[in-house]
Amino acid sequence: MKRFIGILILVLFVLSACHVTSQSHSGESIFSGGTGSLEQVTFTNKTIVPLNGEWKFHWKKFLSPTGESPDDASTYMASVPSNWKEITGQSYGYATYEATLTIPPQLIGNALSIYIPYEYTAYTLYIDGKFVASNGYVGKTANVTEPEFSPKVAYFHVNDPDMKIVMHVSNFSHPKGGFNRPILFGKSSAVEDYASMLLARSMFLIGGLLFMGIYFLSIQFFRRQEKTFLFFGLMSLFIAVRSLLIEPIYFTELVHNVPWIWQHRLEYVILFLGAILFVAFIRNLYPRDMNIYFAYAIYIFSAIAAIVTLFTAPILYVTLFNYFLILYAIAMLYLGYILVIATIRKRRTATLNLVASSIFFLTVINDTFVSLEWSRNIEFSTMGFFMYMVIQSINLSKNYARKYEESEELTAELTELANSLDEKITLRTAELEMMNAKLVELTLVDGLTGVNNRRFINQRLEELIVEEKLFSLLLIDLDHYKQFNDLYGHIKGDELLQQVASFFKEFIGNEGTVARYGGEEFLIILPETNREDGAALATKLCHQLENRQWEHKGNSASPFVTISIGGASSEQFHWITKEEALSSVDTALYTSKEKGRNTITFL
Repeated sequence: MKRFIGILILVLFVLSACHVTSQSHSGESIFSGGTGSLEQVTFTNKTIVPLNGEWKFHWKKFLSPTGESPDDASTYMASVPSNWKEITGQSYGYATYEATLTIPPQLIGNALSIYIPYEYTAYTLYIDGKFVASNGYVGKTANVTEPEFSPKVAYFHVNDPDMKIVMHVSNFSHPKGGFNRPILFGKSSAVEDYASMLLARSMFLIGGLLFMGIYFLSIQFFRRQEKTFLFFGLMSLFIAVRSLLIEPIYFTELVHNVPWIWQHRLEYVILFLGAILFVAFIRNLYPRDMNIYFAYAIYIFSAIAAIVTLFTAPILYVTLFNYFLILYAIAMLYLGYILVIATIRKRRTATLNLVASSIFFLTVINDTFVSLEWSRNIEFSTMGFFMYMVIQSINLSKNYARKYEESEELTAELTELANSLDEKITLRTAELEMMNAKLVELTLVDGLTGVNNRRFINQRLEELIVEEKLFSLLLIDLDHYKQFNDLYGHIKGDELLQQVASFFKEFIGNEGTVARYGGEEFLIILPETNREDGAALATKLCHQLENRQWEHKGNSASPFVTISIGGASSEQFHWITKEEALSSVDTALYTSKEKGRNTITFL
C-alpha cells in the first residue's frame, strides 16, 4: 500500500507539472526596452516562448493599433508579467502595452498564435496594426469597460520579421490590473497543443473529482449515519466546480453569458465553503482530537467571507481573501497538529490522512504566496486537493473494508450463539456469493472494449489445456496503431479499439471468444477448431476487416485499418502450459509483422 501511494503521488505530481514542461525558455526575458528577438530560437511544433521582459507601457493612453506614437512622460518600461500597482502605484485605469518582436525567417508566412491566460482585465490585441483578439470590452471608464474571464488563443500571419505587438488594456474592477501571467508565443500547432493539454488536464481533474463526489455521496445515501462520506463527497463536487473556473476555465464553454464578476465570486465562494467542509470532514474523523470551538470559528468566519464575497466588489473581497489566507494558514497548522496527535494515538486512517494533508497544505502554501504576490510560481492547490482526495478515497475505502471485515467476524460469532438465525444468515450468505460472482464476472471484462480481458484468457487457456481439448488461437495486432493515435488522437484511438472489438465479436459469433490481450492486441480462442479451419477463418477475418475501409493514413500496409495475425492450434502443438500456447501465437504474429503486416501466419 505504501509503495502504491508513493507511485500515485509521483504520477500526479508529473501530471500537475505538464504545462510547465511543455514550455521552452520559460525563465528568459525576451524583451528589453520594448524590443526583443527570437532569431536564435529554433521553433518546432512543441516550442512555446513566454513573451516576458520589458514592454513599452503608455499609462492612460490608447495608441493607434500600429503603435506609432512618440514616447512622453506617460511612457514607462513595464515588466510582463506584473501588475499595474508595481508600475504606476495604481490598480485601476487604462494603458497601452507596446513591443517589437523580431522572429526567425522560418516563421514568416506560417500560422502563428499567442496564448493569453485568463486575466482580470479587458484587453484588445493587435499584430502589425491588425486586430487579432480581445477579452471583454476595453474602455477609458468603468461604465464602458467590461472584463471577461477566459483564456484566449490569437491566430495570425506576419509578412515581416519585425512583428509589432500592441495591446489596449483597461481595468476598473479587480485589484490586480495588468498582465499577471506570462503571454505565450509559438506556432499555432504548438499553442493549440498547449491549450489542449491544459483542457485535458482540467477534464482529468474534474472527471476524477466528480466521480469521487458522486460515489461517496451514493454511499452516504445508503449509510446516512456516516457523515464522513457526505462531507467528502460534497468537497469533491465543490472542487470539481471550482476546477471549471480556473485555467483553462471550461465553465465559459458550458455556461454562456455569465458576467465576469459572478464567475469570479463563485470561485471564491466555493473556496470558503470548501474550507467549512474540509474542517467538518476532519472533525468527523477525529472528534476526540479537535477542539469544537476551532471548528465553529472556521465555520463562522468562512460563512461571513462567503456572504461578503456575494455582495461586495472585488476590491473588498479579494483583499479580505488575502487576510483569510493568513487565518487559513494558522488553521492548517492546527489541523496538522490534530493529524499528528491522531497518528500518535493510532487513530484509524490518521497516517495516510497526515500524508495526504501534508501534500495538500504545501500546495495551498504555494498558492498563498502566489495570491499575495510573494511568488510568480504556478498555482498547485487544485492538483494538491485532487491528490488529497485520491489518497483519502483509498484511505476511506480501506477503513470501510476494515469495518466490513469486523462486521463479518461479529456475524460469525453471533451465528454460533444464535442458531435460530441460521436461515437468515444462509440467505444472506447466498446473496453475498451471488454478488461476489457478479464481481468476479466484472473482473473478466475489459473496461474499454467490453470484451474479455487478460485474466479471462489465462483462466480459459488453463481449462482447455487441462481438459486436453482441441482448440486454435489467433493473436491479432492492429497495424501501426501508435501512428493512428499520433494522427487522430487518443480519443479516436480508443474508439477504434472499441470498433475493432465489436467487429471481432460479430465476426466470430458463437464459434469462439474474443479477448483483449493488451494494448492494441486481441486474442481469439476457437474451441474445437483444427489448424486448417483456424487458418481459413484468420484469412477471412484479415480481409473483411480491411474491407471495412476505416481510414488510417499512417498505415504503411494499406490506407485503411489492417491487422496482422499469428495463429496456432493444439492439433499441431501439445501445450502443457498457457505460456507455451501464448508464446507460439506470439512467434507467429512476429512473423506476420516481419512479412510487412496485413497478413497471417499460422504455425
